[in-house]
Amino acid sequence: MTYIILYYNFKTDICFTVNIFRIEERYMMNEIITDLIDKSNFIKGLLVLITKDKKISDKERNLLKEIGTSMGFSAEFLDEAIDEALNNEYISHDPPKFNNNSLAAEFLEKGFHISFCDHSFDKDEIKFLMETAEINNIPAAEFNILLSKAKEQLENSRAVNFY
Repeated sequence: MTYIILYYNFKTDICFTVNIFRIEERYMMNEIITDLIDKSNFIKGLLVLITKDKKISDKERNLLKEIGTSMGFSAEFLDEAIDEALNNEYISHDPPKFNNNSLAAEFLEKGFHISFCDHSFDKDEIKFLMETAEINNIPAAEFNILLSKAKEQLENSRAVNFY
């Protein structure tokens, strides 16, 4: 039987411990581990993003919780992580690195959506998303397309302040 102990602590940036007792299952476990690391990086990246403007709105909180719970994180865990995000000195503010470009593009889409949900867009938020695109080898043209789509969607729904 294979045992996996999973744990993620945003304060210390410790992900999890895995004990594998069957060699033939190692490949499958590597895929699961990669998926879990990417999910953790996705949520941690969004947490860092929502702190860039030094405040967390209720809309940002709700969207992050919606995304996190859809990825399998508990609402309680997400509440605690959001509550501590502004004052957590242990969380890395580096842009997340994903194992594939499609997940990085999805992160950018969700990041734009969360950034725009409070109808303003902070320059530090766009800088963080640009750095994320760069570290994940997302071309500038694709980044600009994603940004334009996000702006257009928001402008169609309400007025927004871009600064």
